[in-house]
Amino acid sequence: MLVGRCYDLSETRPYGPWVEASARAPRGDGLAVPPDLAWGGAASQAALFDLVRDYLAAVAARCPLMLVIDDLHWADLASLNLVRFVGR
Repeated sequence: MLVGRCYDLSETRPYGPWVEASARAPRGDGLAVPPDLAWGGAASQAALFDLVRDYLAAVAARCPLMLVIDDLHWADLASLNLVRFVGR
């Protein structure tokens, strides 16, 4: 289970809940490495979103996956856009 939390709007950084969730992602045993959500290695937001989608799909193909984002109503716009993208 990947868990990320949103905090008061003044404290939730861009992609904050996603960064927190990826920090808790399983590693090793041939699993994909979570993408760097600080724009490292992605040429655009669309490319970053594709990396996240592909990562989640790769993990879900290997083991059951649940993504929980707590207090989503406090999420930053970038995090909300990523939720919308992945949710499709």
